Amino acid sequence: MKIRSHLTAMAVAILVPVVVFSALALSLLWNAQRAAALHGLQETARATGQNVDKELGRATAALKVLATSPNLRDGDLEAFYQQAVAADLGENTWVVLLDARGQQLVSTAAPYGAALPPPVRLEPILEVMRTGQPFISNLFIGRRTGTYVSTVNVPVPLEQGQRYVLTEVFEPAYFKRVFERNNVPKSWVVGILDREGRFIARNLDGAALVGQRTQPILFDAIRTADSGDVRHRTAEGADVYSSFLRSSVSGWTVAVAAPILEIDGSVRSALSVAGIGLLAALLLAGALAALLGRRLAQSIAVASESAHALAKGEPFPAAPTGIAELDALHAAHRDAAQVLVQARHLRSAARAEREKLIHAEQVARRRAEADVVAKDNFMAMLGHELRNPLNAMTGAIGVLDDPHTPAAGRESAQRILRRQNRQLAHIVDDLLDFNRMALGKILLETVPVELCNAARMCLEAARTGGSRHRFSLDQGDCPVWVHADPTRLEQIISNLLGNAMKFSDPDSDI
Repeated sequence: MKIRSHLTAMAVAILVPVVVFSALALSLLWNAQRAAALHGLQETARATGQNVDKELGRATAALKVLATSPNLRDGDLEAFYQQAVAADLGENTWVVLLDARGQQLVSTAAPYGAALPPPVRLEPILEVMRTGQPFISNLFIGRRTGTYVSTVNVPVPLEQGQRYVLTEVFEPAYFKRVFERNNVPKSWVVGILDREGRFIARNLDGAALVGQRTQPILFDAIRTADSGDVRHRTAEGADVYSSFLRSSVSGWTVAVAAPILEIDGSVRSALSVAGIGLLAALLLAGALAALLGRRLAQSIAVASESAHALAKGEPFPAAPTGIAELDALHAAHRDAAQVLVQARHLRSAARAEREKLIHAEQVARRRAEADVVAKDNFMAMLGHELRNPLNAMTGAIGVLDDPHTPAAGRESAQRILRRQNRQLAHIVDDLLDFNRMALGKILLETVPVELCNAARMCLEAARTGGSRHRFSLDQGDCPVWVHADPTRLEQIISNLLGNAMKFSDPDSDI
C-alpha cells in the first residue's frame, strides 16, 4: 500500500467523524435556532397576555370602586350615572348597571333615562350572582350595538338585600391598544381568543375575523394545554408557527403566529453558511492530502536513492524538498557517507591505540601487584613494631595487678607503662603521617633550620627516655643550615635515634 493511499485513508478516517459530528452539530443548531425563534413567539404571547390581563384588571378595579358608591346604596341612579360617566374608562368601552334579572338600569353609552334594551345574556349575571366574584365573559353580540362585545362583571352587594351587577363592556377595537404596546414584526399575527376559541381581537384583518373560530389545530391545542407551540395555517392560508398562552385571570388565550419561512429562514441561512464551510473544509482537506501525498512520495523516492548510494559508499547530492524531516534525512545520509570514509582511516588508528592500552594495562597490573606486596610487608613490620611495646605494657600491668609488688617495683612498672605508651603514640603518629602522605594531604613548609639545634632537642628528649642509661648520647658542634620542615625533620632525627638505641649494643656510643 503506497503512502498516498495511507494518507487518503487517514484523511477519510479523520473527516468521517468530522462530517458525522458536524451533521449532528448542524441538527442541534437547527433545533436551537428554531427553539430560540419559538421562544421569541412565546415571550411575545406572554407580554401580550400580561397587557390584556392588565386591562381587565384595571377594569375590574374600577368597577369595584364604583360598586362602593353611596349613590347605589341610596338608590340615586342618576347621580351614579354621572359618577360612572366621570370615571372616563376610555373609548370603545362603557359601564352598565344590571339588576338581578339582567335588565339594564344605567348605561353610560346612552343618556340617562333613555330606553335601554332588554336582557340578552343572563349567563354572566347568574355566574356573578352565584359566586359573588368578578366574571369575564366570552365574546357575544351586544343588543344595543348589534356587534360582538365582551364584558367584565362585578357584583354589587347592598345591605337592603338588593343585588346589582356592574359591567364594563369592551368592543374589539378597544384591544388595539394592547397590540400597539408590543412592537411585533408586521408579518406576525397576534390574536386574542375567548374560551370558545373565537377571535376577540386580531392585529391583522381583525374586523373581518372577530367572532370567528380559530383554526381547528390551534383550537385543539388550546383546549388540551395552557401554553405551547403548534404549526398550522392561518385564515389567510399562510403556514405559520403559533405560540399560545392561556390567561389564568380571564381564561382567554393569546396566540402569536409567525410565518414558517421567517422562523426557518434564519436557521436555513446559518445552516447554509455552516454547510458551505464544512464542504469547503472537506475539499481543501482532500486537495491538501493529494498534494502532500505527491510531495511525500517524491521525497521518499529521493531518500531511497540516497540510501542505496550510501550502501555503496558513494555521495548522493539531494536537492531540498521543503519537508524538514526528509531534508534532515538526506543530510544524515550525506553525513553518514563522510563518516564511513573517516571510519576506514580511524580503524587502523584505533587498533594501534587498543594495543597501547593493553600494554599500559599490563604495566599497571604489575605495579598494583608490587603495591600489594609492599603493603603486606608494611603490615608485617607494623605488627612487629606494635607487639614489643604491647608485651612490655602487658607485663607492667601484671606487676601493678599483683598486691605483693613493692613500691619500687610499682614505680618501675609505671615508668614502663608511660614509656611504652609514648612509644605506641609515636608509632600511631608515624602511621597517620604515612597515611596522610599516601593520600597527598601532608603539606611541607620548608624554612631555614639549623640542623645541629634540631638534633640537640631530639637528644635531650632521648636522654629523658627510659633507655638513656644503656647508651652514651653525644653531639658534635657542627652548625649546618638546611631548608626543611622543622616538625618532619625532628621526626626523622627521633626515628634515627630510636633505631640506633634499639639496634646498638648497650653502653655503646651513639
